[in-house]
Amino acid sequence: MANEGSPRQIWYLKGVELFRHLPTRTRHRLEARLKPLRFTRGRVIFSAGEPARSVFLVRRGAVEIARVSPRGRKVTLAVVGPGEVFGYLGVLSRGDRPHVATSLEACEIVQIPSREIRRLCRLHPDFTLQVARTLEGTAIRYSAKIESLLFKPVAVRLAEALGGLAQRFGTRQDGAWRLDLRMTQQSLANLIGASRQHVGAALHTLTAQGLIRQVREYLGRFEIPDMARLASTQAR
Repeated sequence: MANEGSPRQIWYLKGVELFRHLPTRTRHRLEARLKPLRFTRGRVIFSAGEPARSVFLVRRGAVEIARVSPRGRKVTLAVVGPGEVFGYLGVLSRGDRPHVATSLEACEIVQIPSREIRRLCRLHPDFTLQVARTLEGTAIRYSAKIESLLFKPVAVRLAEALGGLAQRFGTRQDGAWRLDLRMTQQSLANLIGASRQHVGAALHTLTAQGLIRQVREYLGRFEIPDMARLASTQAR
């Protein structure tokens, strides 16, 4: 369940690409209408089929965007992090949400009413163009994901996913990367479109090759000793 945060903790919009170029007065008006929320790990932020009444801005943490089949199989489409906005689909058309969003760790999120997004699109053409660019980028990423699912083996998809997550949600020290976001084998399976058993086998392969290390004291966290070596695996 979500908890409301203090208004003083709102992450002001000037530093967010989508809102950066809005006039100062417009940003201040929008900031007054934001609602800060907190979610613990594993909480559903919204479900497929719900009316799209708002979009969300991640202040801290990571959020999984996924599709779930009628039989309950989940495919993760994206992992959204700080500074990124999610929940666009359905907002402009006043439709329902096609995806489910779940917190992968403790999150601080800002909720933005959909009527404010539609108002900005009407009044600020540059904002509308930025929204279009964001949606275009999302479509390109989804297309690349489909290509990866069709043409790349599981171990390569896993290496690609771990490398990307480490660069976005990890820390670098002495040339090595550490993924600070806890990812279970099932979470990784959902992300790369594979079974948990195949992910377990691929993790064993990557570990045996020295491409990753699993952090024993932190279940579901990984270290990448050499990102360049891991990237060369992705290119095969």
